[in-house]
Amino acid sequence: MSAIPDKHIVHALLLDGAGGAQALDVDEIPARIAAGEPVWVHLEAVHPDTPQWLGQHLPILDALMIDALVAEETRPRAIEHDNTILLFLRGVNLNENAEPEDMVSIRMCIGEKFCVSLRRRPLKAVSDIVQRLQRGNGPGAIPDLVNDLAGTLFDRMEPVLSELDERTDNLEELVADKPDAAIRHEIVSLRKRAILLRRYLAPQRDAIGRLR
Repeated sequence: MSAIPDKHIVHALLLDGAGGAQALDVDEIPARIAAGEPVWVHLEAVHPDTPQWLGQHLPILDALMIDALVAEETRPRAIEHDNTILLFLRGVNLNENAEPEDMVSIRMCIGEKFCVSLRRRPLKAVSDIVQRLQRGNGPGAIPDLVNDLAGTLFDRMEPVLSELDERTDNLEELVADKPDAAIRHEIVSLRKRAILLRRYLAPQRDAIGRLR
């Protein structure tokens, strides 16, 4: 699977319905979407050509929607517009030398047969699904793709939260036996990190719930 993308296109894939995908050339994308084929396009939100591409190939999007998809900051939510859904989610930051609570956003424009997703930074959940498609055990349709992305984001968040909670509990037991200002400071820091992650969980569940 080897796409030939423009610089603002990370990948463009045609799902084969059996867990695999075919890479599309740039010129193929509009016709495949127009034909109602199951296409997943992943874009660089920060690239200057991306807003123009969205406006040209997804005419259902108005200027405000395009601005929302490429915005620097987003919050978890779902916006319904005709037969299209704009979905904004966040995942823990698993990039090298990053803090997990420095969360990475993914933005999606979802139609019945297509998904155009956008990133400002790489997200491990996306690369995981691409690898599954390469192996032939990926999502077979666009709804499956969206569900897999959302599920992977939650799956990766839970272990991080569990680890923070466990470390906090261990330190609280330690400081109960031997009061120490440095340990108390670390407990406060861990709690803040957990709060930053949990503040996105409820709105993210609500956003995903609107897809059902």
